[in-house]
Amino acid sequence: VTTGVNDGFPTPKNSNIDFSSPSLSLSNTANPETTSPITVSVTPSENVLGLTSSDFTITGASTSSFSGSGTSYSWTITPTSDNTVVTVSIASNSFTDYAQNNYTSSAALSINYSEPPTVSLSSSDSDGMVNLTETVSITATFNENIAATPTITIPGVVSDANMSLTTSATVWHYDWDTTGE
Repeated sequence: VTTGVNDGFPTPKNSNIDFSSPSLSLSNTANPETTSPITVSVTPSENVLGLTSSDFTITGASTSSFSGSGTSYSWTITPTSDNTVVTVSIASNSFTDYAQNNYTSSAALSINYSEPPTVSLSSSDSDGMVNLTETVSITATFNENIAATPTITIPGVVSDANMSLTTSATVWHYDWDTTGE
């Protein structure tokens, strides 16, 4: 027995007594700004007890598939709308470590979610057969305004060519000169 004292009781030699509160980190995978659903990793600093999905507050998303144990948990969340801030947070005293030390911090993760735009392509070529004597007008119509100039690639012909803005930031145009000049 060592001379150290633990709440009035002797501490056995070579023993480790945990008086430290666990910590926790929240992180996400892939590209959460445009990927849905989003996988959130929940990583306690040590094995914990009593960590459940009800310990968390979620805004801007619905939840499913909370699973894990010890020091590794994961959670699937789905943003409830486009252009929203998804927040995952956990308050202090939500769980304990194996030595019954309370989690005394708080953690939060914020994700600015925006669905990627969708595009519809159309062309002036009505028969689907392109000959070497025409110019084909290609129009890209997006479901939202596009701030950066979109590019077009036609395999074996043109790569990353800038499209031109038309009357709206949702409609862009490219003239493909099939004569190769």
